[in-house]
Amino acid sequence: MPFDEKISWATLGTIVVVYGVYFTMVLGAVRDTPLDDIAYQGLMILAVIGSVVMVAALGAYAAFSNASESDLSDERDKAITRRGGYVGGITLGALVLVPLGLAMLDVDQFWIAQTILGALVVSQLVEESTKLYFYRRGG
Repeated sequence: MPFDEKISWATLGTIVVVYGVYFTMVLGAVRDTPLDDIAYQGLMILAVIGSVVMVAALGAYAAFSNASESDLSDERDKAITRRGGYVGGITLGALVLVPLGLAMLDVDQFWIAQTILGALVVSQLVEESTKLYFYRRGG
């Protein structure tokens, strides 16, 4: 398995776990708690920083566990990364219209913040899934 593919798997797994927990906790609180009383900001910051640290740690582990492979990025890897970034960028561009629309409608900032983060998470999931699709498909 190419090094870049390992990083994509690590990123995808981290995003699913970290943001799955985050959205379960925060959106679960909506049922029982008024929006103004939900302290999501600290948890959001922790989720973002935690996911970055986890991906970096998994990337470092993958690099050190097979150091000879970590520097070998060929044209195929670059093309797959480019395709994934392109599809993820289009996804983000489309999804960012949701929080923009909510802001124009003067919806509570809680929902705007959740949809911004949700758009980022979904676009990253799409990007990494696209990369993995092309790795499995053969390029």
